[in-house]
Amino acid sequence: MSVAAPETALALSPDQLISSLFADARLRVYGIVLGTRVTGLPERLAQADRLDHHCLVPGALSPAQRLRAPYLVELRPDSPFTRWLLLQAAAAHGGWGVVARSPERMLPVRSHARDLRNAVTPEGRPLRIDWMDPAVLDILLGGATPDQLLVIFNRLESLTVTAPQRWREYRLSGGRLQLRSVDVLVPG
Repeated sequence: MSVAAPETALALSPDQLISSLFADARLRVYGIVLGTRVTGLPERLAQADRLDHHCLVPGALSPAQRLRAPYLVELRPDSPFTRWLLLQAAAAHGGWGVVARSPERMLPVRSHARDLRNAVTPEGRPLRIDWMDPAVLDILLGGATPDQLLVIFNRLESLTVTAPQRWREYRLSGGRLQLRSVDVLVPG
């Protein structure tokens, strides 16, 4: 499956980018964050303005496993953690994860994100993938069939990868994967 040609890149300020994520009141905004990329993620989440968050690895984990696990966190536009994750973590912790927008509450999104981590090799062997890793996500979405895209976007309206210079937003429209790039205006 090929990605539709990206729309002409827009340019927005950091505040405009954050506002755009929260512009549709019907959608919740989630960060899916890789503990392997963000040092001390469980502690940072524990101190994050009482944001609802869940580990994407089910069951009891050792402290080392908790540090490396991916987490789902419901973001709020007024949260310092949200601003840190979307702007500063993009520069300090490149490829920290992805932003997902969904009309669903936390638990259905958590189940969906967990299910997407389970893959099967062509030989039929089970495999765990961190699909929320931006490099992995680009490959998965770029090579996905229409049926696979429907599974990926089943509970998700869009997936956004943040970076210091440009954000990329993926969404499914009319059965085709759409990519929109937005340049980050640096205040100056």
